[in-house]
Amino acid sequence: MGPGFRERIYQDALCLELNDQGLRFEREKLISIPFKQWTIPGHRVDLVVEDVVLVELKSVPRLGKLHRQQVVSYLRAANLRLGLLINFDVSLLRDGLKRIVL
Repeated sequence: MGPGFRERIYQDALCLELNDQGLRFEREKLISIPFKQWTIPGHRVDLVVEDVVLVELKSVPRLGKLHRQQVVSYLRAANLRLGLLINFDVSLLRDGLKRIVL
């Protein structure tokens, strides 16, 4: 599709592709955030694929350290070990892919 679209467009396209490939996924999955002895509900992550991979989508000029740290926080809260950070605002998609493993 190329760079320049809103994140939502890429999310729609990725969900169509995942469905076409027969993969199970949850879009905007609700997770609860642990805080001391409490749990704070209500945060949504972009995608969780096959109950294994958390996918965070971006459409930004450049991924920063904070984006990676964000995925690490989401992985911990969702009790998952594998994350994929995808930035679509790049000429070649492979340049916008970051795998994060806890």
